Amino acid sequence: MTLMSTTDRTLTAHPGSTEAAAVPRARFTPPPRPNVVRPRPGLRLAASIDRVLADPTADVAVAELTAGLAWTAALGETCLLTGAVADVRRGIAALRAGKPVLAVASLEAARADLPIL
Repeated sequence: MTLMSTTDRTLTAHPGSTEAAAVPRARFTPPPRPNVVRPRPGLRLAASIDRVLADPTADVAVAELTAGLAWTAALGETCLLTGAVADVRRGIAALRAGKPVLAVASLEAARADLPIL
């Protein structure tokens, strides 16, 4: 028994079978991906640093820097910004120790390590 498929290929059913031969399915082709523009690495970390540098003695300074580091990690940018991330961590430690001058120096170094935005 010989069957014709939509691809003009001849398919043969198993001898003695009452079922038709399987018709090959078309492969799924996903739609094209849109062009997504990703922001520069460190954009959120730089914004956090800038907000804290405006007032390093604010109660939310440590939380702001921690959020900036969390965004950096979530976006997979930590490995791209290792120097700045280390400086921000030193700044957080200095703020927790009550040394805002040391924290400002660390944060300014971190800001200098980030790409120009």
